[in-house]
Amino acid sequence: MREKFSKILPNFRRHVREVEDGCWEWTGYRLAQGYGRFTVIGRTYLAHRFSWEAHFGVIPAGRIVRHLCNNKGCVNPSHLSLGDHAENMRDVREVRTRGGYQMELAPRIWAQDGQGTLW
Repeated sequence: MREKFSKILPNFRRHVREVEDGCWEWTGYRLAQGYGRFTVIGRTYLAHRFSWEAHFGVIPAGRIVRHLCNNKGCVNPSHLSLGDHAENMRDVREVRTRGGYQMELAPRIWAQDGQGTLW
C-alpha cells in the first residue's frame, strides 16, 4: 500500500462491503453511471481509481482502470486492471456476445451525502 494513502484507507474501507462474488462494493456516493466517488482533502476521486492508486501506485497517463468483474461499483484491487479505452470497449463487446449486456453484476447500495465528501 502506498504511504500517502495509509491514513485515508481506513476511512475508504468503511464505505466498502464485500459481496459473495468477491467484489468490494462501494457503498458511499455513486455517480449516475454507477462509479463510486468521494472527496478527501479537497481532491475528488473515483473510488476504483483511488483503490488502484492506494494499492499499486500512480495511474500512467493515457491509461484507465478497468473493472475485470464488469462491476462499476467494485473497488477490489484484484478486480481492477490498467488498460486503454480500446481494451475497455473490447471488454464491453465480449460481455454483449456472452448472452446479454450486463453492466453491473452485484446488487447496488446507493448512499448519497450530497457532495460525496466522506471526511
